Amino acid sequence: MQCRVGDLAVIVRADTDPECLGRIVRVVALRIAMGELAWQVDPPHFWTCRDGLRLEVMWDDRDLKPLRDGDGTDEMLLIAGAPAGAVQVV
Repeated sequence: MQCRVGDLAVIVRADTDPECLGRIVRVVALRIAMGELAWQVDPPHFWTCRDGLRLEVMWDDRDLKPLRDGDGTDEMLLIAGAPAGAVQVV
């Protein structure tokens, strides 16, 4: 697993929801979705079923790229910016 609870991450794969690509999210919990491990993120994204039921999307680890402090500036934070409320370390 490349993500950890508390990470900021960018959505890099979203086959059924391409409008989510590039979104910055916070990883909040590891869950079991459809029998497999998946990440719950904030802000959440929902699918609406035909009957009107809304389901929160859980993300595979491969769908997310964690954004962590390193030796250089993370290019995705420069492109997309940090989400509202994120603490910026100088």
